[in-house]
Amino acid sequence: MHKIGWILILCSYLIQPPALGQSNEGSMHGEGWRKLNANGFIFLSQLDDEQTTALAVQLGTWKAAVEELISTSDLAVPTYVYLFETQAALHRFAPETAEAVLYPSPRGNYLAILNQPGSIRQGLHELAHQFINNGSGLHDPRWYEEGMAEYLSRLRLDTDTPTLQQLSMARVRTATQIDTAMPLEVLLFDNSGLASPLLVQVANAKAAMLLHFLLHAHQQDGFRDYREGLQNYLALLAEQRRGRYAFDRGFPVSLNRLAAEYIRYLQLENRNPESLSVTISPQPMLARPEDMTTASALGMLAELGLNAGFFELAEAYFQQAGMLAPSVGRYQSGLAVRNH
Repeated sequence: MHKIGWILILCSYLIQPPALGQSNEGSMHGEGWRKLNANGFIFLSQLDDEQTTALAVQLGTWKAAVEELISTSDLAVPTYVYLFETQAALHRFAPETAEAVLYPSPRGNYLAILNQPGSIRQGLHELAHQFINNGSGLHDPRWYEEGMAEYLSRLRLDTDTPTLQQLSMARVRTATQIDTAMPLEVLLFDNSGLASPLLVQVANAKAAMLLHFLLHAHQQDGFRDYREGLQNYLALLAEQRRGRYAFDRGFPVSLNRLAAEYIRYLQLENRNPESLSVTISPQPMLARPEDMTTASALGMLAELGLNAGFFELAEAYFQQAGMLAPSVGRYQSGLAVRNH
């Protein structure tokens, strides 16, 4: 081949954006995506219209229940919910072991999930942290935030009114076994005790069960109602009071008494509440999903990759989006952010 021919081939290779690879559904190249603005979320979906709409109703109803349960409001930035069809597609933007991921940023929250119960619940857990912090002004203690995020992720929305996913016996046994590994005093007052990933997992598990106890113990015979004490405790923390002071002034019992009551609660045959103090009907759908242009879909995948820290992947998507829609400035500025 003539030398000029080789130069042309080399130049065409160098200006091509990095390959995005192949996928079974073919839509990782921006084809077949749909968009739906509904119930305070922006859904970007590989799923069909029916599945996309069903998930939009579910998340909208969950959001309405959360806003009533913890007295929070809409987040300050938009929340983009990416509905992926396969694990392979999701894992382009997440660790291989992740069922769902949330990447918060000053520009928006970027949530990526699958249409699977475990993935949806994990996604709701991560999103719940944003709503909790939005309502509390970041004054809530770590154990409460983690416990409440797990509690809110257990909301079931497949019935006329929200209910809680039942506590399994295996989960209760685990809570009982770890009780001695993480004393209540350490959980409530000593974050320095969380010195390893294992201890963090133990603390998270105990926080989830403790919060369930505080919110629902009164529904069982012979147990005190701790809900007002919990609110008093949180209010004192919001006033910058120390944790032990807030507990002693907020709760109607001593720490030892609360710990004993908690253990007794774990020994009950049934700890599942009969009802929740929330009556939310499924949120109506006032819009239908709309097909996205290839460039628009590529641009939104680039935003997800950028916020996930997968910069080479984001660069590839921005480049391809820019080739299809060169007049859209964000596709060029996104590249500048990646190259900064």
